[in-house]
Amino acid sequence: MPRSLLRFSLWILTASAAVTHAGATTFWQGKFVYQSQDGYDGGGTPSTGNPIILVMTLTLGAGSCVVSQEGYQTDETDMCVAVPGADGIDIDFKSFANGSLVNQYGVAIYHPGERLFSLHTGKDGQVTTNWGSLKPDFVTAASGSYFVHAP
Repeated sequence: MPRSLLRFSLWILTASAAVTHAGATTFWQGKFVYQSQDGYDGGGTPSTGNPIILVMTLTLGAGSCVVSQEGYQTDETDMCVAVPGADGIDIDFKSFANGSLVNQYGVAIYHPGERLFSLHTGKDGQVTTNWGSLKPDFVTAASGSYFVHAP
């Protein structure tokens, strides 16, 4: 193979990979939301207990990654690092919103670089979550369809 053809082939492969990576990164920008309603506190019923609700939002932008959790006895915001892969994105802990590595109670729940969860897309385009350290208490499966791409 002539050297110039080899260089051109390598250039095409490199450009093609860059476009694919940029497209994948663009897909993962925006908001992804997980919502759950997991019974009622104190073993109550809808008429006697408070609902146990959790809303987890992942917000990804150019150079930013934030995971917020709000709901029953939960109010936490984590700064994260988004690491794109071939068919998804890994969400790793960076710090709490205030830049600290400990929560409001002085406890280091996560360590920098620790995998909180990963999101992947299948052939059908559906987002699959693989839970890491941030798996909610009421979630029993290690992976499944939890987050949806919010408008």
